[in-house]
Amino acid sequence: MPKVKRKAEAVPAHPPGTAGGEAPEGGIRAVLRALAVLECFEAQRPHLTLQALVDRLGLPKTTVFRLVQTLLAAGWLVQKENQEFSLSFQLL
Repeated sequence: MPKVKRKAEAVPAHPPGTAGGEAPEGGIRAVLRALAVLECFEAQRPHLTLQALVDRLGLPKTTVFRLVQTLLAAGWLVQKENQEFSLSFQLL
């Protein structure tokens, strides 16, 4: 009887759900990244600049910009006049 080779399971460098993590089976990396953007906001830091998001996520600025623009269009984030972003009341 021939031996069946099993695929080695990859261990992600970051836990699933983080910006750099692997998407769980059936998951979409862009969705996980968008959720990671939302998770950057805390009660102590309810307003963040694009650069602060980039620093927290460790993703390229263009990637974070596109994610933020998508979240703004969906109504999950709002942009202040001083170019800071915060969660919309839709999430609170």
